[in-house]
Amino acid sequence: MKSLSQGKGFLRKTDGRVCYDWRKGSSLLSGNLILKFLERHRDRLRGALLDVGCGERPYGILYDSLVTSYHAIDIPQPSRKIEITVAAVCESLPFLEARFDVVLCTEVLMHVDEPRRALQEIWRVLKPNGTLVLTTTFLYPTNEFPRDHWRFNHRGNRLMLTQAGFAVENMVAKAGFFSLVFVFIFIAAFTALRICLKAFGRNAEEMISVRLLASIPQKLWWWFLSPSYSRKLKTAGDSCSRYEQIFSMGYCMVARKT
Repeated sequence: MKSLSQGKGFLRKTDGRVCYDWRKGSSLLSGNLILKFLERHRDRLRGALLDVGCGERPYGILYDSLVTSYHAIDIPQPSRKIEITVAAVCESLPFLEARFDVVLCTEVLMHVDEPRRALQEIWRVLKPNGTLVLTTTFLYPTNEFPRDHWRFNHRGNRLMLTQAGFAVENMVAKAGFFSLVFVFIFIAAFTALRICLKAFGRNAEEMISVRLLASIPQKLWWWFLSPSYSRKLKTAGDSCSRYEQIFSMGYCMVARKT
């Protein structure tokens, strides 16, 4: 029987199963960590939803069938394909107060000029007891240069959310020390390969064979990491260990407007 497959951005859905598409992005490990967190909290993605910094709106593949309505915002750029309903910046959302039941904001705050102001705006447009599903970056190389301004540690995330008027209901680290070491070694090796290919006039990002090669070690590490990460996702509250508060690629959170 032929499998049914559909894709949206760097995600694809085959026979009802959503996975990270290695052909569309090189951050397979980080992408899987975020995806599994969102799948765990998929039931929170209901009602009127705002997708902040949506890009190609890849997570629509998770929430499109659940929401009653959605808006997707981002800044149009000639070099990027995006799928927006409104062009806007996070620090000035063009919506009335208490408009949305849930706001989804994944890997966006590091690119925002004023992240605290962005969280205040998200708080403003959420309904009372509304939900914010947020992921941030901590120990991870700069990307989308030059629009990559910030990194957020464990306490910094909690402090920013609390000061903006949120109660943190769940926080999970995007893996810990050993995964961090793996990622930096992998990125260093992949960067060296790209430099070598560029010297011969080849673009690694456009070569499927290179992307396939890059996906193999990440898939193997994910296979090793996935069981322990799945157990952490079942833990309510803050599941970050002492070492994950110091060494992590970033954090995934669910917070409620108070």
